[in-house]
Amino acid sequence: MKKIFIVEDDEDISDILAIVLGKKYDLSIIHDTNNLMERMGEFLPDLIITDNFVGQKVAAEIVREIRSQHRFSNIPVILFSGHQDIEKLSKEIGATSYLRKPFALQDLISCIEKVAANLTGEKEAQE
Repeated sequence: MKKIFIVEDDEDISDILAIVLGKKYDLSIIHDTNNLMERMGEFLPDLIITDNFVGQKVAAEIVREIRSQHRFSNIPVILFSGHQDIEKLSKEIGATSYLRKPFALQDLISCIEKVAANLTGEKEAQE
């Protein structure tokens, strides 16, 4: 079961994500960025999903912090946000993929499956 680490401070969205994704994926959902690296280290995710704004941090800071740690540097990141130019923002911060809020749950699932399929393909190519 793939492990997804979600950084989202809106508890309503977090609850929906837990319901929709929790049956197929092992989830860790955090609502703030306190001790981010420690919490990721305990969970060891295969994929990270983050909102653009979480508390006082923006996704660029969150992704930079994640990428600064060698053991997390290659974990794919999906950015979701209502930002008007989310495609440009996701490229600038090095996100693997993105979703514009509000998004349909099926679009989220499709995005995760696409990123997860690429992960599986990369692991098979390395072996």
